Order: sequence, then C-alpha cells, then structure tokens
Amino acid sequence: MSFYGVTFSILVISTLVVLYILLIKVNDLFLITIPAKGGTLTEGVIGAPKFINPILAKTETDTGIVSLVYSGLMKETGIADVVPDLAEKYEVSPDGAIYEFTLKKNIKFSDGTPLTSSDVSFTYSKLANHIFNNEESVYWQNIVIETPSVEVISFTLPNPDPEFLSHMTLGILPSHIWKDVVDEEFENTNLNMTPIGTGTFKYRSVAYSDGIPKEIVLVRNNKTGLNLPILDRLKIMFFANEEKLSEAMLSGKIDATFFISPKYTKDFEKNGFSIQNISTNRSVSLYHLKKEKYFSNQKFVSTISNYVDKNSIIDKVENSYGTLSNLSANEVTSLEQTLQSFEEMKYILKDGILQKDSTPVIFGIATENSEDMLLVVKELATQLENLGISVVPKAYDPGTFQESINNKYYEIFQVVDGEIPIPEEYEKIVLLYVKEIPLIKKNRINIPDLYYMKNSTSRYLNVTNWYVKTDKVWKFLKK
Repeated sequence: MSFYGVTFSILVISTLVVLYILLIKVNDLFLITIPAKGGTLTEGVIGAPKFINPILAKTETDTGIVSLVYSGLMKETGIADVVPDLAEKYEVSPDGAIYEFTLKKNIKFSDGTPLTSSDVSFTYSKLANHIFNNEESVYWQNIVIETPSVEVISFTLPNPDPEFLSHMTLGILPSHIWKDVVDEEFENTNLNMTPIGTGTFKYRSVAYSDGIPKEIVLVRNNKTGLNLPILDRLKIMFFANEEKLSEAMLSGKIDATFFISPKYTKDFEKNGFSIQNISTNRSVSLYHLKKEKYFSNQKFVSTISNYVDKNSIIDKVENSYGTLSNLSANEVTSLEQTLQSFEEMKYILKDGILQKDSTPVIFGIATENSEDMLLVVKELATQLENLGISVVPKAYDPGTFQESINNKYYEIFQVVDGEIPIPEEYEKIVLLYVKEIPLIKKNRINIPDLYYMKNSTSRYLNVTNWYVKTDKVWKFLKK
C-alpha cells in the first residue's frame, strides 16, 4: 500500500474512533442511572431473634423481622400516620365505635394460601388471650370481632378510640398454620422461627451457632400481592455486641448497619464507608419530682438550661450525632450572666461553692448504667461545677429503675424519652438533645428516602426501595 493509502486508512480509523467516542458521550447525556432488580444486601444487627411472631415479638430484632415477613391491615408511614396495607378500605360508624375493613383481593401468604378475614379474626383473638401477658391483651378483650364475609371484618369498640387505627398495624398470622397450636405450646413451637406471612419478604432459611441464630435469609415474596422489593434477598446477621458487629463490618461481611454507636463511626470514616445521619425522636431529657426544691423554680430551670452547652455534650458523647430541638436550642449564656441570674434568686458564689442561706447547691442525677448516658451526666457535672454546683451521678440498674421511679426514690433523673413510662408526679425540666442514628454502609448500597426513625423497625418502612444494583436507561424510558 502506498504512503498515501496508509495515511488515508489511519485517518479513516482515527475519524471512526473519534466518532465512536463522541457517540458514547452523546448517548451518556441521555442516560440516567436507575435501581436494577436483584442482588443481596447483608445487614448486621445486635441481638438474635427468638419470636418472629407478631403476637410475641418484643425485642428490636424480633419486631424488625416481623415487619418484613408479616403485614397488617394498616401500616405506618413514618410521619405519625397509618395508611391501608392489607385493607383495601375501611369505614367508621358515625359514633366512632365500629370499624369495618375490606381486604384487598388476591392477597396470599408466602405458602400460597389466600388471606381471609378469618386470619385477621384469629390473630386479634389470639392477641386478646391473657395467657401471653401481652400489653395489648386487656385492650382487645372488650372488643367484638365479626367476619360478615371472607373479605370483610368488623371491630366493635366499647368506646370510641381515635387511636384505634394504630392498633391495626399488627402482622396477620395464617390461621391454617396456627389454629392447631395450643396456647401452652404457642411460645415453644418451631413456627416462631419459620414464619409464614404476607410481608414483602418471605422466610428462606436460618443458620445457628451453638443453638443461637447466627443469620436469617429472607427472599422476595412474589406471592403476597403487595409491593415487591427491588432486592432478591435480604440477609440479616446477628451479633452479641457492637465490637463483634464492627469487626464483621470492617472485614467486609456486612453491607449496612444501624446498630453501631456514634463513638465507633471514626473507624468507618477512615475505611471509606458511607455514613448518613438519621433523625430520631429519642430525646435525652432531665425529669424531676414536682416538689423537688431546686428545679421547681422556673427561673432556676431556665438559668441552668441556658448555661449548659448542649452542643458540647453532643460532640463529646455522641461524636456529633445529635441535634438540638426547638425546646433545647439556645445560645449559651456566659458564666457572668448566669451568676448574675443566680444572685437575683439570692444564690451567691462563695469559696467556689454556689449556696443559698449558707446551704450549698448539691443534687444527684440518676441515669442508666451505660457508657454514653453516664458520660452525659458527668459532662453536666463538669459544666455545672464551674457555677459552684455539685452534681452527683447515680447509675441505676435497668431492672429496678421503673420501680424506683414509681416509688419516688429519685428526685432528679435522666432518661431517653419513650423508653420508660414517666409517672405524673414527675415533669420534664430540661431537654438536652435529640439523638441521631448513624447508618453505616458500603458505598454501593442504596437505602433511599430514609431521614427519620421513630424506632429501629422504622428503617424497614421503605425497604422495598433498597437496592444494590443499578442500570442505565434513556431518560424517556424511565417510568
């Protein structure tokens, strides 16, 4: 081939290569990335399951798995509301005492058996059985349940209850599986670890180590008739503590977890994991007996609250994973301004001790015997020491704390709101901060639309949108 022929060939090939590259780039301009169906996500949690049963579930692990494999007439939305799930619709009588639900058509349990109103009646009747000592039992013992047809079920309440729909999120058991299990064997049957429900996932297998569940595998429940997950399967691995969970996460065995405290997040930041702050309603607050002498004075309360540097507590205790609510947010008052406020209340700082009528200001704060909650009280004590106030931390035994509170043993205590019932003799005096939960995950893992968690089970409200695979399509092809 002549010189000109070779030159021409090179020019043609170069032109084609350039055109090909340009075509790819132009094509990319019209492509978008979308979730692709399939794949497995492995989640790590603390605590092994015991009762994957909506009637018996109490622990965070149990209730979480129950929400995946079972579904109720209604479901939570994550914004303090409930909407129909298994129910197609519901009607309420004019007096608010009768609720009638109509089931969606073609809903099936994971074994292929159709859901009927008898399954709903069976589940709630079992819940009312006092033998299980369930908190809901007393509530349901006075409610009349009727099934006019296989698709319709009604509940007649003794009195109208505006919160009734929130009780309708209970997962429905398959009566054809459970009807022959006597009450005495209800907690002991193997059915509690091989669940059959109408949830978006269905049970596939469970692995044990020394008789304790080590992992459970759930797969897409194609028979349910409800919205299906993008994932093919969800594997949940169980660990005894955060240290074991962290080791498994760092070694690559776990894709995502919500169960690692903020204090461990720096290890994951250094190793390239993605970390997302999830808001919660878990407020760390101080309560006192209404007749307790110091905080019964509202000006004393506001003076202390305005002086305490709550952001500093968040940084030191929660590794910055926390927020100030509208009730707790404020600019920190200076030491001089705070002491001036105390002087107006007849308190004086003498020899480094704040006192009134020669009596030093000293009080104890009872708190949970855990590292982070004790650290909060110690940080409070350090800050208030600058005012001449002596704070004595009192770590309580979780097993006896409720009894101690009920018996008014503590004048002042610290607690995470919602963890225990607070007797009416106590009132909240200072809201310190609102906890956040770090979602730690590998970068390829996508858990979208999760900004708030009311409790640990809330993370699964949008589990059908979780995905690990992606694809590219032209924009006009996206649904």
